[in-house]
Amino acid sequence: TLTKPNWSFRAQRAKESGAFDTGRLAELKRSPLQQIWLDHLLALSMMRAGDGWECGRFVVLYPELNGRCEAVVANYRTTLVDDATFESWTLEEFHAVVAQLTDAEWVSDFYLRYLDFKRLYSPSGDA
Repeated sequence: TLTKPNWSFRAQRAKESGAFDTGRLAELKRSPLQQIWLDHLLALSMMRAGDGWECGRFVVLYPELNGRCEAVVANYRTTLVDDATFESWTLEEFHAVVAQLTDAEWVSDFYLRYLDFKRLYSPSGDA
């Protein structure tokens, strides 16, 4: 059975974190900000639990050409009074940094899966 979300618990955790503008909690409960907020709260709760996660950041990755994601992330950032636990990067920025740090196979796999758009336009799907 589906249960009703416990918004008061989440609002309390958001207030305790000191990261959010508490005057905007109602906005955070609605799309399109809700999922980002809930994921951020999860990251904050991991740090709070004391299971070895003393510090950390919630990072949203999105394609640089996705203007909707960029706008939602920018709007979400305005709901924060402390953004020390939040960052956003484009997939392209993420890949460029990681590719400078390692030549592990997964980095090229990541590029092929998420960033090699010419494969979309090739009849065989190969570049």
